[in-house]
Amino acid sequence: MTAAGVHATRQRPGSTPGSRGGGAAGTRRTLLAMALWAGTSFYLRADFLPGSPLFKFQTFGIGIGAVIHGWVPESFFVRYAGPDNPLAVPVAVLIGIPLYSNAAGVLPLIEALYAKGLAMGTLLAFMMAVVALSLPEIILLRRILKPPLIAAFVGIVGGGIVLVGYLFNAVL
Repeated sequence: MTAAGVHATRQRPGSTPGSRGGGAAGTRRTLLAMALWAGTSFYLRADFLPGSPLFKFQTFGIGIGAVIHGWVPESFFVRYAGPDNPLAVPVAVLIGIPLYSNAAGVLPLIEALYAKGLAMGTLLAFMMAVVALSLPEIILLRRILKPPLIAAFVGIVGGGIVLVGYLFNAVL
C-alpha cells in the first residue's frame, strides 16, 4: 500500500499510466472487439432475426433479387431501363410506388438490378420511390391528410425523385 492507500501496480511496457496496457496491439484488439460488438448489436437491435417484421421483407427482397439475378435475361433490363432509355427513371418511380418495403428490404433487389446493367440514377429513383412513395404509406397518410395535400406530397416528392434519378444518371 502506498501513502494514498492504493496498491502500487507495475506498469506494462508500451502502456500509458491508467490504461490496461498492451500498447498499440492492445488498442487495435480493443477497437476490433468494440466494432464486432457494435455490428452484432446493430443487427440484433434492428430485428434482422427470423420471425421479426423486418426479416420477412428482407427475405422477400432477397428472393426477388435472386429470381432477377438468375432467370431474367440482362438484355430485358438494358432494353427497357438501360442508360439510353429516357423514360427509365419515371418508369422506375411508377413501378416502385405500389411496392411496400424499406431501404434494407429493397437493397437485394437493387443489387441484382445493378448487376444486370441498370443505371445508378434509375436504381436510386426506384429505391427512393419504394421507401418514400409506397402505396400503403399513402393510404395511412389519408387518415391525417386531405387528398389535395397528399397529391401535392406525391407530386413534389415524386418530381424530386425523378430529378435526382436523372442527375445521377448524368453524373455517373
